[in-house]
Amino acid sequence: GKISGGMAEAEQLASLKNRAEVCETRLGISLERALRGLLGGLDVDKCGTGAAKTLEEIIGEITGGSAQLMLKEVTVGRCVPVRVVDTLLLRLYSQPDGGKVLIETGQQYADGRKRETCRLPGTKREANEPPEETIKRIQRDVLQRSHCPMTIGFDSIDFESEEKDTETVPGLRTFYRKRIIKGHITTTDPQHLADLGLAPGNNGTWSVEPSGGRSTGSFFAWLDEEEAVRRGVKLAGDGLGGLSLPLLIPLSHALNSNLRGGGSSSNTAGNADNASTLQGPLINSVTDLHRRLDAILQKDKKVLEFEHNLSLLEPWMQSEHASIHSLMAHERIKREYLVQQADGLQDFRRALAEVERLRACINPPSLQDLPSHCERLQRLEARHAVAAKVAARLHDQVAKVAEDYHQATLAVNAQLLSWDGILSGTR
Repeated sequence: GKISGGMAEAEQLASLKNRAEVCETRLGISLERALRGLLGGLDVDKCGTGAAKTLEEIIGEITGGSAQLMLKEVTVGRCVPVRVVDTLLLRLYSQPDGGKVLIETGQQYADGRKRETCRLPGTKREANEPPEETIKRIQRDVLQRSHCPMTIGFDSIDFESEEKDTETVPGLRTFYRKRIIKGHITTTDPQHLADLGLAPGNNGTWSVEPSGGRSTGSFFAWLDEEEAVRRGVKLAGDGLGGLSLPLLIPLSHALNSNLRGGGSSSNTAGNADNASTLQGPLINSVTDLHRRLDAILQKDKKVLEFEHNLSLLEPWMQSEHASIHSLMAHERIKREYLVQQADGLQDFRRALAEVERLRACINPPSLQDLPSHCERLQRLEARHAVAAKVAARLHDQVAKVAEDYHQATLAVNAQLLSWDGILSGTR
């Protein structure tokens, strides 16, 4: 962002090289010493060697907004400069149902330098850039496979934060605020699969050269999740995201004090000299700022009235613990509590994920059809009862017919015996 002198902090860093000789002659320091003091130990001698970025590249990423310089509060009243980077990582699978995951295994710089990596492919997010645009840049510049169809799940994003020393910016601690988005390959075109290293007979590795949108080329490999985790790749977020970051303060005021040194000169003829000379100490800038603020307050009485009313509210805010200092203290305490309870929160997150996974078992389709099955069963029971009554009546009728048949048979048998006796007596 812009600071009070009208110059962006990145522009101030860029103009620092032009003022190196002035620093040496007036203050007796060199450009390297100025950078070390400003950026908290940035090792300028190592910039541009090995895996380290050049000084121009470090300034360029700040100018483009892909990295920020901030102050990290170490203890109360003590801060150190840090580099803060927002990145977006793509967890890309070879199949919709999983398969292998794509891992970046190495990088090659335009000047021929190489370094090994083992991480998800990704890139820095530009200032105020939506995830959809960052993914397009990953497909176009990092993977260079924007012609291969992929499905990206923007509705489910993992968050992770990490602090570490990085080889690319030696001597300066870096906070990475990461977003991890899941996706999978959807193409079945043989040429696309060959470009992605997924064709039959391919060993699952491929590489890209530096392009117009990226100064480094990359080497990629498709690995099983177990193998990727074994190599130290984090495939999912920690569930805390930005909450695990400490209090970070923009470095604009610090840059203004160190590089411009005041800003009390006029903004007309003095602007040309400001680009190549250092101005007075910080106290001059504070005094000038105080003078201009008093002038503004005298012109606009509403601001003065607002300040007076705000001062009347100050005792109430203090008693209600609603002052700025109290709110900042509460915020730090909440952050520290979250960090301390990280393990418990991770367990809770896993429990919620398990509940979400078992939600489908609460009311599956078979249970949803149970009421209709009950109605059908009741109808079948009613039909069975009717059929049972009909069968009982039929049984009674058959039994009566059988009894009548039996009686008739006995009567016929008796009659035949009678006739046989009569015939025997006649003889």
